[in-house]
Amino acid sequence: ADRLMELPTALLGVALGVVLMPQLASARAKQDDERYSAMLDWGLRLVVVLSVPCMVALLVFAKPLVAVLYHYGAFADRDVQQTTLALAGYGVGIVGIVAIKVLAPGYFAKHDMRTPMLIAVAVLVFTQMMNLVLVPYLQHAALTLSIGVGAVINATWLLVGLLRRGSYRPLPGWGRFALQVVAASALLAVLLAWGAQHFDWVEMKAQRLQRIGLLAAMLIAAARSDVGCVRSQNEDNFALLPDSGLWVVADGMGGHAAGDVASGLIVEELASLGIAVSAADQRARFLERLDRANQRILAYAAANGLTTVGATVVALMVHEA
Repeated sequence: ADRLMELPTALLGVALGVVLMPQLASARAKQDDERYSAMLDWGLRLVVVLSVPCMVALLVFAKPLVAVLYHYGAFADRDVQQTTLALAGYGVGIVGIVAIKVLAPGYFAKHDMRTPMLIAVAVLVFTQMMNLVLVPYLQHAALTLSIGVGAVINATWLLVGLLRRGSYRPLPGWGRFALQVVAASALLAVLLAWGAQHFDWVEMKAQRLQRIGLLAAMLIAAARSDVGCVRSQNEDNFALLPDSGLWVVADGMGGHAAGDVASGLIVEELASLGIAVSAADQRARFLERLDRANQRILAYAAANGLTTVGATVVALMVHEA
């Protein structure tokens, strides 16, 4: 559970903190309070848009994650359940855990090490008191739950302090932004809750590859591609073909024309993969359809006077003997 909590903390929180600290220090040195506040606002928006989906995943999709990653060998069915409970406790506070990495530099850049330390000590005492109350009822899950709740309190305390000092002044648009994140996360929660309940992830222990492929399919289905900042048209395409044991993403090549056409033709051809009789047959079918897609892309380029049209392809193929 701790490892699954540390992944988004390191990827999001630590990375954002490392990026923000020199920028905040530079703004402070130049007495640029507007930029200082804007950098904090930027960091907090990234925290919300990236960590809220992580929270949803840890709360409603914990069992599939634990089962696929750890349910092997001596790791028994009961261990999956116990780890799932612990992971859900971390899920309660993952937004706070990540937010602390962004909010604390707001104090450090102004050479205030004392305030975050005092807040951390106070929250630590509160966390231990929660453990004394909750452990008799929730056992080990109380430990992660108290850490999660403590992180939310810590982050809220830091945020309120920055607001009161005037170091952070939220920019316009937070209401609409928060509504968009909540709406998207609610849809994500529905999908992941369905996946967690519809499949018996623990009983699929013997079908290792099938379980891994199913998790990959759920992750792809829980994602969307973004058009980016350069083009007005999305050039990505993907397909989920669990019956064929194939999950594929095609991304139109940047800097060239008709990337959306290329990625679309690739996915269209691969969608006809069918059910293979062996892993070798599956691979042969895949390569054959890639070659057909390549011929269609070349024909399209020639017919439209284009020199380079293409797309990159990432695929996961699973075949259970």
